[in-house]
Amino acid sequence: MAEKSLQLAQGYREKAKNAAIDLGLKQKAIAIRLGCSRQPVSRFFNCKPVSNELFVGICGVLKLDWQEVTGLSTPENEADLGKVAQSADDSSDAGNLEREARVSNGNYNEKT
Repeated sequence: MAEKSLQLAQGYREKAKNAAIDLGLKQKAIAIRLGCSRQPVSRFFNCKPVSNELFVGICGVLKLDWQEVTGLSTPENEADLGKVAQSADDSSDAGNLEREARVSNGNYNEKT
């Protein structure tokens, strides 16, 4: 089954970059906070598709409204956004458990 993804709307690219600068965060620091490699964070800032879970996570770290920065927060898209939010919540729970298991087993590498 294909993984669902979201991408930053082109018009919000500068807003996302400025949010990272204002918070003093580089892409690597965002990736470490989320327990992922830098690649999806780079894809996020380059307006390329990123998994729902990571997209919502990156927006959370940057204190951005993920629904706004996708450009999807229009009344016509409200039903679809609810499905994306549920999917991201479900994926986030699984991702957190996986990260916790890696950390407790000593398999977590901050250089990823």
